Amino acid sequence: MRGVTLGASWPVGVRSVALARAFRWWRMLETGALATVREIVAEERINSSHVSRVLRLTLLAPVIVEAILDGRQPDGMTLPVLMAPFPVKWGSSACPSPMPPE
Repeated sequence: MRGVTLGASWPVGVRSVALARAFRWWRMLETGALATVREIVAEERINSSHVSRVLRLTLLAPVIVEAILDGRQPDGMTLPVLMAPFPVKWGSSACPSPMPPE
């Protein structure tokens, strides 16, 4: 795959796709289109652990989500880092390095 890569060998687009999935699944749960993670698992044919880790991305601070979508995230902010457990409070969101100034 050609394109800009940051961090381990994860293309920038992989993070954006994961965020898009997370927010799509969250919207499905919020609107009642699907009622549980199990229903997402059945619909998407993937395991529940993966769905749960991806859904956690909806808890990232908005500044981090915007940076990822704009391609401004720090080099160490790979998908595995983002999908690891992190504090729920936005001010405490795990970030491998400070966000660059806008």
